[in-house]
Amino acid sequence: MMKKCISAGIALLLIVCSAFVLFSCGGTDYVETVKAASPGDYAPTTYGTVLDKYIDAAKWEHRKTGDTDYVDVSGLLKEDKETKIAFTFKLSPYEGQSSNMFWIEPYSAEIDGEAIDSEHAAIIIISMFEAHKAGHGAFFDTYLALIDSLTGLED
Repeated sequence: MMKKCISAGIALLLIVCSAFVLFSCGGTDYVETVKAASPGDYAPTTYGTVLDKYIDAAKWEHRKTGDTDYVDVSGLLKEDKETKIAFTFKLSPYEGQSSNMFWIEPYSAEIDGEAIDSEHAAIIIISMFEAHKAGHGAFFDTYLALIDSLTGLED
């Protein structure tokens, strides 16, 4: 009987230690963190839902530059299959909080290789959320109008 209790205790200890190692040493899945996040007023709709809806075969990748983590999302706009679009999100840890809590912000974007600053990247992403919220299956017409308005802002 004592041998069974010791064996059960050792087995339980191994399970607890394994879980600790898996969850504490595994690190943060930065791509999933961004995919599961939402900009302010759009919860529960997530970046993953919207960007995967409007970007064909969206490629999500994490990269680190110095101490800063970024998630890049790239692909072609679904409707025309020619317009290359890419977004970069910057993840900044909240000070004094858990290491898994981040401020996520659109950092930059590219459309057909043309760089777009963070302010305009955010405008494009919010336009995608608005198109999704309105039930639009396509974003291309909204995109064309948006690009025209952004071009007008820069002149």
